[in-house]
Amino acid sequence: MQGRVLNERYELLEKIGEGGMALTWKGRDLLLGREVAVKVMRESLAADPQFIARFRQEAQAAANLSHEHIAAIYDFGSDDGIHYIVMEYVPGEDLKQHLKRRGPLALPEALELAIQIAEALEAAHAKGIVHRDIKPANILLTEEGLVKVADFGIARVFSAPDDNSTGTLIGSVHYLSPEQARGEAVGPQADIYSLGTVIFEALTGRPPFQASNPVAVVHKHIYDPPPSPRSLRTDLPLEVENILLCCLSKDLSNRYATARELLNYLRTLQSKLPSMAGEKAEKSAAAQARIIGKKAKKRRLAAALAAAGVMVLGGLGFFFFSSYPGDADEQIEVPRLVALDIFSARRVAEEMGLRLRVAGSIYSPRIAKDQIISQLPLPEVKVPRGTLIEVKISLGQEALRVPEVKNMTETQARQALDQALLKVKDVKEAFDPTIPAGLVISSDPPAGAAAPEDGAIILIISKGPENPPVTPITPVTPPKQSKIYYTLPEKAGSSDASEVIVEASDAHGLKVLYRAQHAPGESIPPQEIPGTRPITIRIKLDNRVVREVTFDH
Repeated sequence: MQGRVLNERYELLEKIGEGGMALTWKGRDLLLGREVAVKVMRESLAADPQFIARFRQEAQAAANLSHEHIAAIYDFGSDDGIHYIVMEYVPGEDLKQHLKRRGPLALPEALELAIQIAEALEAAHAKGIVHRDIKPANILLTEEGLVKVADFGIARVFSAPDDNSTGTLIGSVHYLSPEQARGEAVGPQADIYSLGTVIFEALTGRPPFQASNPVAVVHKHIYDPPPSPRSLRTDLPLEVENILLCCLSKDLSNRYATARELLNYLRTLQSKLPSMAGEKAEKSAAAQARIIGKKAKKRRLAAALAAAGVMVLGGLGFFFFSSYPGDADEQIEVPRLVALDIFSARRVAEEMGLRLRVAGSIYSPRIAKDQIISQLPLPEVKVPRGTLIEVKISLGQEALRVPEVKNMTETQARQALDQALLKVKDVKEAFDPTIPAGLVISSDPPAGAAAPEDGAIILIISKGPENPPVTPITPVTPPKQSKIYYTLPEKAGSSDASEVIVEASDAHGLKVLYRAQHAPGESIPPQEIPGTRPITIRIKLDNRVVREVTFDH
């Protein structure tokens, strides 16, 4: 492909990347004389109309997006069976390469990165497009530090019906949302989840969920609570952890609803970074509540003294002290409400002339249940009197969920439970008309249910059908033949080998013609039939006669 010119216009210079669907080349637009990136579909997929349609969809969707943080699409077409898309060439490196070279980023850099990606997503979502594959390899960084989000190859218009008929999970497993992992239709919040995983990795050096194989990672996205970012990097402010955990909420009602909502939190935090950098240590919420409480007590005392002054000053004095509202333009420093219960937080806010509204709830591994986990505006930001403070309430530690182990072997089920931080307490057996013997019928508690506090699960293993059907053996007198053939039947969910015996019985007695182990679906070598007649040939599978043929001539 190197040196090839597509449609007499786009020259392929060097390969600069590859993905599951396509190879990306650095190219030259011979007509306009500029460098471009050319994405060429893999030959193995070019014959599939479904993949071709998805490939073209990337161009049609992304070509409608015009934003400084989105890699532009210039053209798309085909040449002699080669399908391609021409897009903006971004010199520099992608975030995956950047993190590999630099390691975890400083908070200001990671925050600026998150803001630029969120701005790109906001623009795409406004056009009805969900990226569905936000990951470090798709975040391009220019030499000036500008972010360009690329590769809308698996984007869909989220108002259109979603097609998961193939059962294929689209998106990279370390960054895909729980709803993608479950094969459900996705919306803009899927991109917000994926962005949360990217920033989590940019700050801590690792994605939130890791395991020995992709299936286990997918399981963790569906069932496991994310680890605390501050447990992996202790210098992160609590506000950063709250934002990440909100992005990574499995419950859509507790995740940021839009990229705009996330941007509000990110920009507020960014504006506060200079003052945060100068702090030696964080004040505890409880300590600040006590300070605020003392100030409130002084204000109540002053009010009482003012009321007492009425007795001396008369009606005019009473009017002055009781009706004076304070300076309407007064700037109030927002108190830290995180870790307070809602009643204490509301009292603190009202004492300072602010209003409070609960905007949702979210699971948290660090903040106790029913306490405030995040707030906007953030603490210490100066706001006018009467400003509304929006808070989210902690639901506490999210309960572990039992994974799906049906149709697994006992060994596979134990591994799945172990990866879910659960264990097997007992194994029971039961007959089942459809699940082959040796495979898991179900678990107790069932899949998807909250795991018990001790994490102990009971497995129910199939013994097969209680009354297996008996296939009658009917002697057959076939036409004259010299060889006999046999293929082992398939066993659903099993690859265990069986012993096959071929024996011949005639007037001289019984003779074994063949004995060997074979897996389901395998054929035995053709067996020569001895010349004596009459003769009966029997084929046994694990010492059970499965075929009997008598030859009379």
